[in-house]
Amino acid sequence: MSEEGGYLGAMTYQAIYSSAFEKLRTSHSDNPEASSALNLLQRNLLQADNSSSSFLFDFAKTLLTDAKLNVNLQESYLRMHATAPVDDLEMPQYTNRPEFQELSLRAIALRRVLARVPDEMKEPA
Repeated sequence: MSEEGGYLGAMTYQAIYSSAFEKLRTSHSDNPEASSALNLLQRNLLQADNSSSSFLFDFAKTLLTDAKLNVNLQESYLRMHATAPVDDLEMPQYTNRPEFQELSLRAIALRRVLARVPDEMKEPA
């Protein structure tokens, strides 16, 4: 497992593979064999990632390298947070607990700050 994959691996499926599988399913919806193959591939990739938590991240990096694409996945993941939904950070079950509401607001604010990091690092001082 790569160090980078250790902390980014958890979001690799949702960030990259989930939307790719949805697009492929849509474009091949009229072909039952393709749909079946996609389901099998998806299941096997998830199983491999469950066995080795950085598998999908390392696989994505290998594909990008072999395709000679220069994509910084860390930067891409940070940028994605700018438009990411905040549902996973909201805690409606704790509306009567101000400390949890404050925690939720701070987590949402942190996500937005992190999304600006790549731009802030590129700006000249």
